[in-house]
Amino acid sequence: MNTYYARTVEGHPKSIWQKLPEHLERVADRASASADAFGSRDWGYCAGLWHDLGKYSSEFQAKLDGKQIRFEHSGVGAAYASEKHKERGLPLAFAIAAHHAGLADYITGDPGMHKPLKERLKDNRALMQGLSHLFPSKIVNQQVPEFPNFLSLPETKEPEALQRRMELWIRFLFSALVDADRLDSEEFCQPEKATKRGLFPNIKTLSERIDSYIDSIQTSLPASFRDSTVNQTRQYVANACREAAPQAQGTFTLTVPTGGGKTLSAMSFALHHAQVHNLRRVIVVIPYTSIIEQNADVYRQALGTEAVVEHQSSLDPKERAAKYGEEITGRAGLAAENWDAPVIVTTTVQFFESLFSNRPSRCRKLHNVAGSVIILDEVQTLPPAFLHSMLDAG
Repeated sequence: MNTYYARTVEGHPKSIWQKLPEHLERVADRASASADAFGSRDWGYCAGLWHDLGKYSSEFQAKLDGKQIRFEHSGVGAAYASEKHKERGLPLAFAIAAHHAGLADYITGDPGMHKPLKERLKDNRALMQGLSHLFPSKIVNQQVPEFPNFLSLPETKEPEALQRRMELWIRFLFSALVDADRLDSEEFCQPEKATKRGLFPNIKTLSERIDSYIDSIQTSLPASFRDSTVNQTRQYVANACREAAPQAQGTFTLTVPTGGGKTLSAMSFALHHAQVHNLRRVIVVIPYTSIIEQNADVYRQALGTEAVVEHQSSLDPKERAAKYGEEITGRAGLAAENWDAPVIVTTTVQFFESLFSNRPSRCRKLHNVAGSVIILDEVQTLPPAFLHSMLDAG
C-alpha cells in the first residue's frame, strides 16, 4: 500500500515527512474548532478533511520528490465536495478551491483574476474521479452537513438577504480553513514558532485589570480634581458602561466628548460584556493610525503590554522590539496574522478588508471576528459610499 505525503522536510528522509491522512485530519480538527465559533463545526471539519485531496495524485507526489512539475491540487477537493452534494457541497467547494489562490466568482472571471469556480470544478472532475479509489474510508464516509439554522430566513425577507448571508458565511468558512491549514503547516515545519502562539491573559483577568486601573486613577486624584464636574462625568460614563455590560448582545452606542474617558470606559464595557456572554475577544477598530497608537498605549497601561495586539501597517517591528522586548513583539506579530488574542487594536481598513477581501492572508483572521465584541471608534468617519455593504455585513 502506497504512502502519500502532504509536505516534505528538506534534507530529511521520507520517514519524517508529514503523511497526507495525518495532515487532512489535523486540519479538519482545527478548522472544525474554529468554525464552531460561528455554528458550523461540521462544515469546518469537512473543509479540512477534503481540502488537499489533490495531493493523492502521482503528479503532486512526484513534485514532493523533487521533480519540477506545476500542479494545482486544491481543485480536486473542491470537485469532490461538489460531487458529494450538488447544492450543499458548493460552499465547501468555494472554500477549498480558494485556500491557496483566493476566493473566485462562480461563473465569471475578469482578466488577470482567478479562474471561475465553475470552470475549475469542470477541469478537476475527471482527475478527482480517477483518484477517488485512493481516498481513505474516513474521507469517503464523511457526508456534507445540513445547512446551519441561521441560513434560513423568513419568507418575508427579500431573496438577496439570504444570498448576502450565504456569501459572508462562506468567507468565514474559508477563513477557518486557511488558518487551520497554515497553523498545521507551522506546527510541523516550525514547531518552535507554534509554541509562541496564544500566550495571553484571559478575558476575566483583563476585566479585573481595567476596573482596577480605572479605580486607581480615581483614588489617586487630589480631592479637588476628584470632585470636579469633568471627573464626575468621567466616573458616570465608566459606571454606566459597567452597568450596561450584562445586557443582551446587540448594538450599543456611546457618545462622549473628548476628555470624557471614552477609551477606557468602552473597553471596560467590552471586556465585561465578553465575560458575561462567554465571548472570545475585543476588537477595537479605529480610522487613523495616530489614534490607534494613542489608544493602544492607553490599553497597554491598563491591561498590560503583553495583552494588547496592535495591528496596523505603519508598525516598525524593530522599534517595537526595542520598546517592548523581542518576546512580546514576536508574540503580537504572530497574533496579528489571525487575531488569536483577547484584545486587538486595528484600522478600519484592516477590519473591513478582512470582511470583504478574497485573499487568504487578509481573510485568514475573519473566523476570529466571530464571538467578539467590536468597538467601532469614531464611527462617523466611515466612508458613506461603503455604508450599505457594511450594514449588510452587520
